Amino acid sequence: MKVEDLIIVSVDDHIVEPPTMYDQHLSVQHKAIKPELRKDANGADFWLYEGKRTGSIGLNAVVGRMKEEYGCEPVSFEQMRKGAWDIDSRIEDMNANGILASLNFPSVVRSRRRAVPRVRQQGERADAVAGL
Repeated sequence: MKVEDLIIVSVDDHIVEPPTMYDQHLSVQHKAIKPELRKDANGADFWLYEGKRTGSIGLNAVVGRMKEEYGCEPVSFEQMRKGAWDIDSRIEDMNANGILASLNFPSVVRSRRRAVPRVRQQGERADAVAGL
């Protein structure tokens, strides 16, 4: 078997939600409560959700860096490789590395320890939704 014949599937990749994710993929009903991408005074991008700063870009976007350079950077979309959050660029990166398929883990905006926050229904107690 030749190296050119190998099929590589990456099973531990990390991605960053694109800046327009919540604009493009939510129903009209949920857009009113969507996370918003903001930039702080130091130039760091962050998600504002339920009035709280949340989410972290850093370690999910260290692709292309030496292991010794891993840290909580990049802190903004401008500092990271576009393939960390843009699907077309991700495919180009995969092709350059000879990767056929990839299992991706999101950074996901979190709310009270929930990866996917539940919306409170009319009459439902807030502590029930939060899982308290």
